[in-house]
Amino acid sequence: MPVIITNRHVLENYHWAEITFNEASATGERTEKKLSVQVPIYQTVVYHPDPSVDLAAIKIASTMNKLRKSEIELYRLAIDVQDLSRDEFLEECLAIEEVLVVGYPSGIRDEYNNFPIVRRGVTATPVNSRYQGKNQFLIDCAVFPGSSGSPVFLYSTSMRQSRKGGGFSLGKVHFGFVGVLAAVYEHPIHGDVLDVPVPVPVANIAITRVPSNLGICINARMVLELTAVLKEHGQNEIASRAA
Repeated sequence: MPVIITNRHVLENYHWAEITFNEASATGERTEKKLSVQVPIYQTVVYHPDPSVDLAAIKIASTMNKLRKSEIELYRLAIDVQDLSRDEFLEECLAIEEVLVVGYPSGIRDEYNNFPIVRRGVTATPVNSRYQGKNQFLIDCAVFPGSSGSPVFLYSTSMRQSRKGGGFSLGKVHFGFVGVLAAVYEHPIHGDVLDVPVPVPVANIAITRVPSNLGICINARMVLELTAVLKEHGQNEIASRAA
């Protein structure tokens, strides 16, 4: 079941989502031809069963099947549920890890190529520390509003020491999906509003917000819980069709 994982707050109060894909060739390779499709959120979205967990999934299988009838295949790079970070991987994460964030900060993307933007940072709190008592952690990365739903990958090629065995590994790529960016800390800035052409003092106060480059990420374990709900939905759909 192909799905797009994002945040609950991104989809709430909306009925449709427009998503731009690249089409795939007959051999499954990415082509330069782009296609925007409308997906009915009210029919396809599945939320995490815990309302406090800001996660949602958009099921796109029906959309893809309709396009296949017109001999159109959508290109995608997917994370298989079997490759989602398990406890063994997450428990090996060190207090400070290098991370990659793939998304659309401030809505910025490469529209010509239909590419997202990749940012690099580090974990600001350990992945497994349950920041503020929740299944989340902080990253120190240049993230801005619009980055919600971005996947966060641990990516390290430097020397690292195993938390369990104590041995060192050098040159080995340590890579895995560890979470989903959900929110960005911002701090307010106060200042005077000045209208230069008018020679009258302005007393209004402007308040603006500046990102602190600290992002709140939902732990990958919560994505695994969501996939369990998706599996149940899929089984129910198969049973209803059989009936």
